[in-house]
Amino acid sequence: MESKLTALFLLLAFSSCSAKDQEENPEFWRSQARVTLQSGLDRKLNTNVPKNILFFLGDGMGITTYTAARILKGQLQNQTGEETVMTMDTFPNSVGIVTATRVQHATPATSYAHSASRKWYSEGDMPEAAKKDGCTDIASQMLKNTDIDVIIGGGRKYMTPRGTKDPEYPADFSSRGKRKDGRNLIDEWQKMKIGKVARYVWNQTDFSAVDPETTDYLMALFEPGELRFEVERDPKMDPSIVETTEKAICILQKKPQRLLPFSGG
Repeated sequence: MESKLTALFLLLAFSSCSAKDQEENPEFWRSQARVTLQSGLDRKLNTNVPKNILFFLGDGMGITTYTAARILKGQLQNQTGEETVMTMDTFPNSVGIVTATRVQHATPATSYAHSASRKWYSEGDMPEAAKKDGCTDIASQMLKNTDIDVIIGGGRKYMTPRGTKDPEYPADFSSRGKRKDGRNLIDEWQKMKIGKVARYVWNQTDFSAVDPETTDYLMALFEPGELRFEVERDPKMDPSIVETTEKAICILQKKPQRLLPFSGG
C-alpha cells in the first residue's frame, strides 16, 4: 500500500513539474495562440444585411468610455485612433426607446438629448439661469430632436403641467406634473403626428389593445417616475420588459432601418 502511495505521489509531482516546464516555454504559448487564432480564422462570416438593430446601451457609458473605445479601435487598425468613426456613429436617426427607468433618464436620453445636467428631466427641474441661456429640458428634447417611433418606460410627471393629477395616483402629490411652463408634452406629441396613428397609453389594458400592425407611433408611460422593480410590478397595471420590448420590435420592424436602444438602468 505504501509503495502505491509513493508511486502516485511521484506521478503527481512529475505531472506538476511537466506542466510548469511547459508554461515556462514560450513556444507553448505561441502554440496556444496559433490554435486560438486559427479557430477565429476558420469561422464563416455572416454576410447577411440586418433589417433592424437592437442597441444595448451600457449604463454609465459616457464620453470617456466611448472615446477610449474609439481610439483603441483605430490603433488596432494602425491609425492614431482619434479620427476613427465608430459603427454607432453611422446609425440612422429614426429610433425606438424601451427602458425600465423613466424615459428621460440619463441612459435612454443619450439616444435623443443633449443636457448639461442629467437631472433636467423637465423644465421645472431647471435653474432659471439655464433657461435664460437657451438650455432646454430633456423631456421637451424628446419631442423635437429626432422622430422617435416608440417610447416606452416611465416618466409621466415630466410631461405634464405642474400640479396635473396622475391618472394612476391622483391623491399622490409627488406624482403630479412637474412642468412650470404649462406645456402638456403628451398632447403636443400626439398633435405632431397628424395623419399617423399615434397611441398614448399608461396602463396594461390599453397597452395590450395596441395593434402593432395599425400603429405608427407609440408612447407608453407606465409610472410617474421610474418603473417598479420586477418583483414589485403589478401585472394588471404594468407590462413586463419582455412584453414592451416585443411590442416595440413588432412596430419598428414594419419600417426599414430602425434602431432600438434598450436600457435597463
